[in-house]
Amino acid sequence: MEKSFQAVQWLIERYQKVAMAGIIFAFAFPFVTTGILWLDRSGYFENVYQEDHNRLQRNVSGLDNRLADMWIQTKGQLDKQTLQLEINHGLIRDGNFYQQRTCVNTATTREEREICLQRAPRR
Repeated sequence: MEKSFQAVQWLIERYQKVAMAGIIFAFAFPFVTTGILWLDRSGYFENVYQEDHNRLQRNVSGLDNRLADMWIQTKGQLDKQTLQLEINHGLIRDGNFYQQRTCVNTATTREEREICLQRAPRR
């Protein structure tokens, strides 16, 4: 028994530094891995998914800018056409009014004048 105890004591003394390093590593392992996983989760390490996400975000923001520009151009064209439509409606209305007045003024009989007034445009 004494010899086996001395053999164990000799092993402990001989490999004491290695054993301490192993024990420290065993106890520190959860903290180190937790730290590494937390850094990975918080984005400290660039991974494939983050690169894809950043690329997609850049593409989407560029698309948003292009769509906003297209909307501004389309809205400008729509406003321009609406204004032109209002002008055209005014011109047509005025043209119809003057055509009706001309018809009345050039009518030779009372019946012709009445026909012109019946077709009078609404203002």
